[in-house]
Amino acid sequence: MNPFQFNLPTDIHFTDAHFSALKTALNKENPTRILLVYGMHSLKKSGLYEGIINVLRELNIPFDEVNNVPANPTLSKVHDAQAIIQKNKTDFILAAGGGSVMDAAKAMAVSAFVSKDEVWEIYARKRWFDKALPLGVFVTLSGTGSEVNGNSVINNDYDGVKWSIGDPLLRPKFAIINPAHQLGLKSDAFKATTLDIIHHTLEQFFDLTEGTSTSDYLMMGLIKSVRENLDHVLDDSYTLDTYKNLAWASTIGLSFMLQKGKEGAWESHRISYPLTADYGIIHGYALSMVIPAFLTYSFNHTHPRLNERLAFLGREVFDGETGMDVITRLKDLYKKAGAPVTYSDAGLKKPSRDAFVKMGQTIMDYGTLGKMQELDAEKIADIYALIEA
Repeated sequence: MNPFQFNLPTDIHFTDAHFSALKTALNKENPTRILLVYGMHSLKKSGLYEGIINVLRELNIPFDEVNNVPANPTLSKVHDAQAIIQKNKTDFILAAGGGSVMDAAKAMAVSAFVSKDEVWEIYARKRWFDKALPLGVFVTLSGTGSEVNGNSVINNDYDGVKWSIGDPLLRPKFAIINPAHQLGLKSDAFKATTLDIIHHTLEQFFDLTEGTSTSDYLMMGLIKSVRENLDHVLDDSYTLDTYKNLAWASTIGLSFMLQKGKEGAWESHRISYPLTADYGIIHGYALSMVIPAFLTYSFNHTHPRLNERLAFLGREVFDGETGMDVITRLKDLYKKAGAPVTYSDAGLKKPSRDAFVKMGQTIMDYGTLGKMQELDAEKIADIYALIEA
């Protein structure tokens, strides 16, 4: 187990008194002008938009809005917000939505202090930043864990490339979470983000660090809880507690508490980006395709530590299965939730080898990749090929 330092500065309000909590949180931050960021239609249809606006008006906080943030948040939308932020001297961002809205809001927080071109240079790792606007989040769809970390993924819709950044400056100051807003949700967006909890946990679990039993058992418990509660959603035996447990699992899952003392292995995350950027597959579903393929490739090519990890996962979650049988059971879990594990499942014809290599080259442009073994464009193409049509 490796040495580590852990701090979780986000003030979490897990409550049904969501507007009261929002008022308390904003009073603490004392902003002078807010940018409210949200998605397409659901915030207004649910009545949450009106409630948030009423809080802002009650507190006499001037605000601007950026809406219609897409499920795959775009650089152009960040640029729209940047113009408003810099013109109106915004000093706080409030994101109301799920992971995509939160990721976009973080990019907007960075954009306040840089030029239009420099926003993407930061995501492309050509430069970095040393300040960002503070932000808070009002969570309407749990799963990504973006409410408690400094990670943000943005799609450059000008050239079709998707990249991510992560920095403590982008951790939300507060998160308002009321799972009652999610009661009864069974959409693809909900299932994809719920599976994201499992994805993120697996990406923290599969690494070479030894002696991490506390984190490992916590992760297995989280996966079992998500699977159990997702089953209740799928067979309509859910209660409000079902959604409460899923929402809390989301927050825990990518707070990075589970990865402390470990390195994690996030290759699958980067490999999934072109499937979203080039083919429009929801992030959580792109990972349900990539993770089994990555594990299959790694099982055949890599460190014996993977066999130990698979055996541990099989013993704790999949009835004692080992090796490739664990990967098969993981795919079955994804398929039961309606997630794709192949190109045909996602409504796609299997791309060509040349397309796979091109996607691999795009990924390698971002820097070296691989914990158990170093990957290159050809090896990444092999992984894409294992996502069978």
